This record gives sequence, structure tokens and C-alpha cells, in this order.
Amino acid sequence: MLQGDIFSVLTVCGTLQRMVDVYFCEILAFIKISLALFIIPLALSSLVNAIAFDEIQSFIVGFLANSSKDNAIYSDDAIDDAIDDAINSGVDDEVREAINSATLDDGLGLAVEAIEWVVALVVFNIVVWLIMLPLAKGSFIRAVSDVYIGREPDWIQCIKSASKRYCPLLAATFLYSLIPLALIILVTGVIMGLVAVTGGKGISLIIYLVWIVAAVVFFLTMTRLMTYGPAIIVENCGVCESFKKSWKLSRGNECYIFCVCLIFYLCEEIIVIILVTVLKPVLGHGILIGIFGVAVRTLTMPLTGILVSVIYFNLRVKCESFNIECLMNEVDVEPSSSAAGFQAVSSMDTKDATHALVDAVDSKTFVQSMV
Repeated sequence: MLQGDIFSVLTVCGTLQRMVDVYFCEILAFIKISLALFIIPLALSSLVNAIAFDEIQSFIVGFLANSSKDNAIYSDDAIDDAIDDAINSGVDDEVREAINSATLDDGLGLAVEAIEWVVALVVFNIVVWLIMLPLAKGSFIRAVSDVYIGREPDWIQCIKSASKRYCPLLAATFLYSLIPLALIILVTGVIMGLVAVTGGKGISLIIYLVWIVAAVVFFLTMTRLMTYGPAIIVENCGVCESFKKSWKLSRGNECYIFCVCLIFYLCEEIIVIILVTVLKPVLGHGILIGIFGVAVRTLTMPLTGILVSVIYFNLRVKCESFNIECLMNEVDVEPSSSAAGFQAVSSMDTKDATHALVDAVDSKTFVQSMV
């Protein structure tokens, strides 16, 4: 249970502290959601990534060895060393014989196959995460809402609640993920147009300025639209309405959101680098490092959803005088008797509430139910 005034305006550091408090307050519920939704995709993704890594590595080593051998770019010793490194990393011994007897055309074929594996791997991961991420994000948001209300999150109920809003979550997540791609296409088109008009002369500074403007637009757009998920889960908004709500809440708070996200991702990357540096020599490249990666991702998966939810609630507290009564009226939950009584009385005016309480005290049924 969170302590203190939950519905108060938070600073950047206060927001990050609130995220940590919420996570450790109900860590078991968050881990259960992660395990229920991600253990199979994570295991499958890790397996496919491991297989693809070995295949791509053998293809690339083969291409480099063949192209170097035919063009005398590298010495034979350098080629042998590269092959030995690949074999020591898990590539089959038969690769050496195949590489030594192959031609440059075979090497180009290996490169094409490597590219095909990379494309397949990227598509696979995008499909898996695009399908599962909206449901997980919605479940985490619902769990954070329960924590703010003061009730213990039920991980099954959280998943059920998110599944009811899965379609708008999926559509909004897909559109949100298209923002970087749309900006890249737009910037590329602008640069190609400038090159076509000017012949590519004297436009280096203009190209740099275009990329700078694109970066500013990217960060501004991503930060201002990032709270679409809580708007869908908590306020039952549609796709367009959720983006409008997020844009409205973030107006004037762009610096706050950017700083919170920047500090969060920097800390996350530093922790990951430290863990990889310390444990990779011990665990190696085999199944142990894969299991460790799945465990770490399972534990850290809820953090982004929690952070977005805390930012969303903080913005509503700041902009709308948001409180527990508003949240209880908006969240689709089966309230406890005390919560139901709170909602019923708070929805009445003072006179009606007084009469209702007097009638309730005179009722034997009410007394028996309270006992």
C-alpha cells in the first residue's frame, strides 16, 4: 500500500520514485502478468534469435572469407582466424570446409541468405511484440490504477480488463509505432527533393538542419502522445480520443515528460550494460545467457507501463484536480462494499446523503450486513 498523499503533483524525481514504489508495492502481481503474457513469446523469441544469430554469423563469415580470398584483401591467416572465431562461437566445423572450397559467388549467396535471416528475424520480433505489447501495457496500467485506488491488483482481472480494450490498444500502439517510420520517410523525401533541385551542391548545412528539426518533432510528438494507453484503459477512450487526451494533458509539460523518460532510459541502459559486462563472461553465449535475458526482461517489463501510468495520473492531478473519487468512477472494477458505499454517498448531495444514512441506520438488514 502506498503511503502519503497519492494524488499530489510530483516532480521529475518524485515521479521516478513513485514508479519504484508502485513496482515494489505489488511486485508479485506485475511479475505474474509478465509471466502470463510474455513467458512463451520471450522463450520463443530468444530461441529464434539464437538460431538466427548462428546462421547469420556463419553466412557473414563465409562471405567475408570468400570475398577476401578471391580479392586478396586479407591474408590467409586472417581468414583462418575469422573462421576459427566463428567455430569457437558455435558455428559447425563443416563451415570451414565449405568456406575453403567456395567461390565469391557462393559468398554473395551467403550474404543474401544472411539478409533474409535478418529480415525474417526483425519481422518475427515485430509481430510477436506488436501482438502482446498492447495487452501487457493495458494490464500494467489497470494494475497501477488498482494501486492508486488502494486495492490489491488481481493479475487475472487486470488481463481481463485489458483484453476488453485490446482492439483500441492494438490500433493505437500500431499508429504510435509508425511515428518514427513516417518521420524517416518524410525527411528522406525532403532530402531527396533538395538533392534533385540543387544537384546536391551546398546543401550539407540544410540537410543537418532538416535532421535536427525532424529530431525535435520526433521527441515532441512521442512525448506528447505517450499517455494514450492510460486514457484508453482508465477513461475508456477510443483511438483518436486517446491521442487527443494525451496531447491535451501534455501541453506545457513536455520538458517534464522528456526529463522523466530520459533519466529512466539512461538508468535502464546503465543497469543492463553493467549486468551484461559482469555476467556475460560467466554465462557465455549458450542457453544460460538466454535464460538470464528472459528473467531480466520479465522483471523489468512492467516498469515502462508503470512509468507511463504514473506520468498520466500526475498530469491529470496537475491539470484536472484529479482525485481518488474520479479514478474510482472511471475504472471498470467490481468495487468492494466500502468502495461502493463511498461512490454512492459521494454521488449524492449533502441532504440526500444524510437521509440515506439515517434510513440505513434504522434498517435491521443494514446492521446485519455490516456485522
